[in-house]
Amino acid sequence: MKLFLSPHNDDETLFGAFTILRERPRVIVCYDSAAAQRVYGRPEIREDESRQACTILEAETIEQWHMPPGDENFLHSRLSTLMFAGTIEHVWAPNLDCSHPDHRMLAEVAADVFGDKLTTYHTYKDGVRVEGWSVPILGDDWVGRKLQALACYRSQFHTPARQFFLGHQYEFYGEPQ
Repeated sequence: MKLFLSPHNDDETLFGAFTILRERPRVIVCYDSAAAQRVYGRPEIREDESRQACTILEAETIEQWHMPPGDENFLHSRLSTLMFAGTIEHVWAPNLDCSHPDHRMLAEVAADVFGDKLTTYHTYKDGVRVEGWSVPILGDDWVGRKLQALACYRSQFHTPARQFFLGHQYEFYGEPQ
């Protein structure tokens, strides 16, 4: 099984669309937007937007967890259950070089649980996109499909996240795959 771990709804599309198109993983969104719904929208709307986007990106499946922010033990338990429940072939999770506490916690726990099965992807640090090893774009229509998937996030067009939606259409891993 291949897993793509996304901290929040829209992170899977913003920072991993090309990986999802290439690998067709099971996508797990770990945190919902309940704590920040005044800015980022209601959780049920954002979950639906992620489902629509992942359908466009042809993910194997998408699953929404409702992790309590800051609960490292609960996150570790959930990810460990996945590791020991089946055959994990490969996992993608955020890189430690980020500033959002949910992204960092997911990065730390995923590294601990999945070890050498993990490839990290960059998100942002202090509001700036972090670059690293460029993710290859293999399909002629991949940028268009990413933009189409991003268009599913209508709830995000007015938020601080919009700066990432139409920025350059590159994605970066934390280390070569």
